[in-house]
Amino acid sequence: MKELIRSYEKSCEMAMKRIHELTELRNYLRKKGCESRITELGLDRRIKLLYDENLQMKEVICYLESYARRLNSRADS
Repeated sequence: MKELIRSYEKSCEMAMKRIHELTELRNYLRKKGCESRITELGLDRRIKLLYDENLQMKEVICYLESYARRLNSRADS
């Protein structure tokens, strides 16, 4: 269970790293006045999808941690 949680946490970190990379690219293109390139690459959509995915992974982590605590409390009883 702990390994599964760690795996989800690593995935969250990777998603956040990618969000930052895409946001930097979007900001760079926006400063250059390349709004059409931002649209062409679908940066806003991709960033939103990554945020949604990150949120879902965090929800799974919370559920798994809660489940693990329940299992541990039962084992202790």
